[in-house]
Amino acid sequence: MKISEDQCPKKSQSKAPGAHQHHALCPMRHAISLTRNSKHPTITCMPELTTDTFFNGCVRVRQQRNGYRYSADTVLLACHLHPRPGDTVVDLGTGCGIIPLILAYRHPEIKIIGVEVQPELAEIAAANVADNSMADRINIICMDMKDFGRTGTGAAADVVV
Repeated sequence: MKISEDQCPKKSQSKAPGAHQHHALCPMRHAISLTRNSKHPTITCMPELTTDTFFNGCVRVRQQRNGYRYSADTVLLACHLHPRPGDTVVDLGTGCGIIPLILAYRHPEIKIIGVEVQPELAEIAAANVADNSMADRINIICMDMKDFGRTGTGAAADVVV
């Protein structure tokens, strides 16, 4: 789907049909949402994103250009974790999903749950997981970490970061 500059109001409609739910970021950094019963996707403006790569380009991570951005400390933390095969790791405050992405790449035999309270960041994290084909190992949940265990969505964790 092509989106021109003049289609960038806060919310607009496109004429493309949509039969299933889908979220993606177009090159102009718009969020495109197709819902199950909608004939038209909703286009909303998202913050400008940057892309970084890890492991010689094997992992690509998008994050907001402005505001909170992960730092070298985050990468070092992820690289110093040594989960065992079959472990479940929970990342509280996952942001763009950088820790789950690094862990899933380095330890493909583990499961990771990323918990993020900010819907915009959770959406970016989920897009990063999908873009890196790691949805079978990483689950991003948008919720307050205070409610994580009480809602039944909490899982037994071997490692919490």
